[in-house]
Amino acid sequence: MKSLQETFQKQLNEAAEKAEKQQATINFLKTEMERKSKMIRDLQNENKSLKNKLLSGNKLCGIHAEESKKIQAQLKELRYGKKDLVFKWSNPTKKHQNQQAEPLAKL
Repeated sequence: MKSLQETFQKQLNEAAEKAEKQQATINFLKTEMERKSKMIRDLQNENKSLKNKLLSGNKLCGIHAEESKKIQAQLKELRYGKKDLVFKWSNPTKKHQNQQAEPLAKL
């Protein structure tokens, strides 16, 4: 009877030790799961923040693109205006030269 009691006690101790190890594993896994869940939440928040920055950046790019188009149009107008002025300036000069050359040709 004593040996049977010792065997049961030994099995009980082994089962208790195994239960402690399993509880320690459960606690470790629970802690790891909480840590990883926090990391996931942080990454999701960062992702959301980056998406918002990207969207606002795209809006700013769109605004700057519109401004750039307006400036380019103004530059184009200025270039054509400059060409027009050069053309107008060169024509009177040619006319003036022709007028000066006419009296010389008559001599």
